Amino acid sequence: MKWGIERSDFVTRMAHLPGCESFVNRQYDRYLRMKFRTNWRLVRNPVSHRAFAKSIIELNAKQKQILAELNENGVAACHIDELFPDSGLWSRLKEQLKDFTESDSTQSSVRKQQGAFEAANDPNAVAH
Repeated sequence: MKWGIERSDFVTRMAHLPGCESFVNRQYDRYLRMKFRTNWRLVRNPVSHRAFAKSIIELNAKQKQILAELNENGVAACHIDELFPDSGLWSRLKEQLKDFTESDSTQSSVRKQQGAFEAANDPNAVAH
């Protein structure tokens, strides 16, 4: 069994032959990728896949740089204003966050959770 998928007896026997294990595993992995990719794109979700393929947008220079960093390092960072110039997105997000955190419903929920936390008063509990 590999990744929760049952292999046939033939594939399992072939993988146990001397010198064949890595080749059989590699070929079987390729088969599974092709099978599930084909099944998902062509059988289960063709309309969404076509719509996604048509909606690909062109990236600007900064977005391309971030994507290259992500592909190279796995991590990328930039200021939101560099990613979305002249939109004022960051200031709008800050205002919405401030409104949310200062609202009565949020404050009452926080106080309720703090009270439940203090009432537990068990140092061995997961919450503490």
